[in-house]
Formats: sequence, C-alpha cells, structure tokens
Amino acid sequence: METRVKREAIIVSRHAATIEWLREQGFVGRVLEHATEEDVADQIVVGNLPLHLAAATWVIGGVEFSVSAEMRGQEMTLEYLRENAQVRWYAVGSGGVSPTAAHHLWAAMMHA
Repeated sequence: METRVKREAIIVSRHAATIEWLREQGFVGRVLEHATEEDVADQIVVGNLPLHLAAATWVIGGVEFSVSAEMRGQEMTLEYLRENAQVRWYAVGSGGVSPTAAHHLWAAMMHA
C-alpha cells in the first residue's frame, strides 16, 4: 500500500469531491468553503481562489483539470478528479515567494 506524505495546508473548496481528492493526495489542514484575506494571508493554501486572495497567500496550489464545454458548471466526481486533476503551485503578487521558490516548495512537498 502506498503511503502518502502529509502536506499541511489550508484547503479552500466547497466541493466535497475536491476536498476528498486533496485528502487522498496527502493534504491535511483546515478546510474553508469560503476564505477571506485574513484566512489565507502568508499561508500555504490549496484550492482555487480569486487573484486578490491568491496574492495574499505565501503560495497557492490550484486544483487544475480540463473540462469540456458540456461539463462546465457541473460537479466533478471523485473518480473524474482522480483521473484528471493535478495541483499546480503558484506564487502570486508583488514580493513574497518567487516562482522559482514556489517550484522548489512544490518539488519538496511532492517528493518528501
């Protein structure tokens, strides 16, 4: 059985399948359906945020996957996320972590 590394982060999502998929990927931490700047300021966050909130984070892991036009607006299933989703790390805003540092953080979290 594969053992996943636990990755501490604030999880921001209102979608049960996304939260479960992130847990399967080893992410642990507080789950928020809706975040404020105060919630995410200088934190490691995983989820999808508007840019003004992403800019407040230390680093943001966006949950990314492609969907067809017909699938837009529908809830993604856990099975669909297992097959198609990935977390991609970003540093947003002025100052803070450089994209290179964000990449190194991501690499360390994925291979720890």
